[in-house]
Amino acid sequence: MAAQTDWQQRALAAEAEVKRLRTRNRELGDELDLLALANADLRSLAAPAAPAPAPAGPPIDSFPALRVHGACRALHSEPDRTVEQATGAANATCVALHGDHGFVMGGADGVVRLHRDGKEPVQHACGSPPLRLAFSPDGCCVAAGCMDGSVRFLTTDDLCESGSAEAHLAAVGASPAAAAIAAIEAEEGVLSELFRKNDHEARIVAVAWGAPCGEGEEGVEYLATCARDKTVVIYDANMGDKLHTLVLPTNPESLCFAGSTELIVYCRGEPFRRHIDCASTAETRVSLNANDWDTHCSFAVLDMAVSPDGTYLVCATDANKHVVYPLRSNEHARVLVGHSADEYANARIAWLGDASVVSNSQDPGLYQWDIGSGKVLTRVERAHAKSVRDLAVFDGALATCSFDKAAKLWSLAA
Repeated sequence: MAAQTDWQQRALAAEAEVKRLRTRNRELGDELDLLALANADLRSLAAPAAPAPAPAGPPIDSFPALRVHGACRALHSEPDRTVEQATGAANATCVALHGDHGFVMGGADGVVRLHRDGKEPVQHACGSPPLRLAFSPDGCCVAAGCMDGSVRFLTTDDLCESGSAEAHLAAVGASPAAAAIAAIEAEEGVLSELFRKNDHEARIVAVAWGAPCGEGEEGVEYLATCARDKTVVIYDANMGDKLHTLVLPTNPESLCFAGSTELIVYCRGEPFRRHIDCASTAETRVSLNANDWDTHCSFAVLDMAVSPDGTYLVCATDANKHVVYPLRSNEHARVLVGHSADEYANARIAWLGDASVVSNSQDPGLYQWDIGSGKVLTRVERAHAKSVRDLAVFDGALATCSFDKAAKLWSLAA
C-alpha cells in the first residue's frame, strides 16, 4: 500500500509541473508578441538610409570609335581555275600566292613549282619537302621552309621584273659564282637559290616576312622562321644574314608579322602570345584568354594573321573555333565557329580584305566569316576532293592546295 501511495504522489506532482510549464510557455509567447510590436514601432520611426551612389562608368570618349567597312564580298562557290597535278605525282604540302607572279606550290617530292598563266611551271628541287612557303612583299623572292630545317630563298627571272635573277643576286651581295649559276638556271627555266640557311635542327613550322622598313642602304626587311627545335630565327632578308635566334621553352606553333618589326609568336602549352620587337628582341606577353587572371591554356594557336589595316589579329585554334583579337589586346572581339579543327588539325587562316577571314576545316570545305556579324558568310562544302592542306591570300584572291594534288584559285563576288 505504501508503494502505491508513493507512485500516486509522484504522478500528481508531475501533472502539476506540466500545468506550470504550459502556463509559463503562454506567458513567454505573449512577451514575444509584445517585443515584436515594439520592434516594428522602432523600425517605422527610424529614418531610411540613403542609397549608395552608383559607381562612375568610363568616360564616353574612351569607348571604341565606330568602324565602317565596305560591303563584305562573298567568296565564289566555284574556283576560277583548277590546276590538276600541280605538284606532279606528289602530294601538295604548301602554297603561296602573289597577284603579279602567280602561285608557288611545294610537294612531298621536295620540289617547289612556280605556276604562271600560259607558262610551264618553273621548279627547284630542295632535296627535302617544303612545308611552308611565303612570297616577299615585292614578290621577287620566295622563302621555302623545309622538313630538314633548312630555309631556301628562291628567285627567277619570272619574279624579278626590274631585271634578271643574276642582277638581283648581285644586288643583295651574292658571290659572282652564285650570280653566274643563277643566269644559267634562269635560261633553263628553274628557280635559283639566293641563299640557303641551316639554322634549325628540326622541321620548319612557319615562315613570315615583315613589311619593308626604311629606305635605301638603311632599310631592313625581316624574315622569321620557327621550327620544332624550340627556336625562332630572325633574318635580314635583304642580305640573308641571321640576326637573332630566340630559344623558347616549348615548340612554337605559329608566327606572323604586324607591320615591319613586330613579330607575334605562339608556343605550345602557353596561355599567351609573345609580341617581339625584331630590332631589340624586347617581348610583351598578351593573354589568349578573355580574363587577364585566367592562366589556363584553353587552346593552341595553329595559325594566325593580322588584318590588312593592322587593327586585328585572328588566331586559328585547335578547339573548333577562331578568335579575333584587337591587335595588342586579349579581348575576344569575335569568336568564329562552324568549322572543325581539333588538336590534329592542320588549321590555316587568312584575311580576305579587312571585313572577312577564310579558313580550311578538317572536312574538305572552305569557310568564310563576316567579321562584322561573326557569322559564316560562305561555306564551300567540297572545295577539294580531300581536306585543304594550305591556303594563301593576295589582294582578295585565294589559292588553296589539297591532298588531292590539285591547286585552285578563287575570287570574291563583285
